[in-house]
Amino acid sequence: MAVTREEVAQIYVATFNRAPLDEGLEYWTNSGFTIEQIATSFFDQDEAQAIYTDDGEPIPSEDFVNRIFDNLFNRAPAEAGLEYWSEALDEGDVSQAEMILAVANGATGDDAQILANKTEVGLYYADQGGEETDWDLSPITADEESVEAAKD
Repeated sequence: MAVTREEVAQIYVATFNRAPLDEGLEYWTNSGFTIEQIATSFFDQDEAQAIYTDDGEPIPSEDFVNRIFDNLFNRAPAEAGLEYWSEALDEGDVSQAEMILAVANGATGDDAQILANKTEVGLYYADQGGEETDWDLSPITADEESVEAAKD
C-alpha cells in the first residue's frame, strides 16, 4: 500500500515538530518505502541525530518520550505512559520509530485533533513551497484558530 503525504507529514511532526519541505515530502511519499521504513530512516538523518543524541549517544528514553509527546501533542505524557514507553525502548521491545508511529496512531480526543491540525499546517506549508526547516509547529493546538493563524 502506498504511503500518503499525510502519513509522511505526521512523521515530520512527530520527529521534528516542524513542517516538511515540499521536496522532502515528495521524496519520501514516492520512495516506495513503507511508513515504518520512512520513520526508521528519519533517525539516520543529521537533523534527528542532532536532536536525539548527545555526543553521539542516544538521549535517555524518558527524554525521548517526553520530546515525542511534546512534538505530537504539546504536552508531557501521563506518568504511566512515560514509564511504559521508556521501559519498552530501554528493553528493546520497540524502536524509536515504532514508538512514534504507535503513539501517533493511538491519539484520541484533543491529542488526535492537535496532530491532525499540525499535519494540516505542515502540508499547507509544503504545498506553498516552503523552504525553511525551522517552521515550528508547536503553536498549533486543537483550536481551528491556531491553524488559520499559522496559515496566515
